[in-house]
Amino acid sequence: MRLTLCNRGFVQKAEIAAVNDKSIRPILVALVSREQREDCYLYGARVNLDSLTKHFRKGINRFSVSMGEVTSDIVLNVEM
Repeated sequence: MRLTLCNRGFVQKAEIAAVNDKSIRPILVALVSREQREDCYLYGARVNLDSLTKHFRKGINRFSVSMGEVTSDIVLNVEM
């Protein structure tokens, strides 16, 4: 996935700590690439889908990705 962080410093760590508004044991998001454009960092990221999808339900799911002090929600429609 692609993650963008603007007006913040460079981060080296990202994780998923909630799925569908339920706290989970954090899942590491590997930041595999980084590019800087003006005041933003653009990251290429990977996550272990087996670890993440075991928390999903059929239909629309939302998970929260934390990068430093910033947390963003990602919405995903899952066909199971």
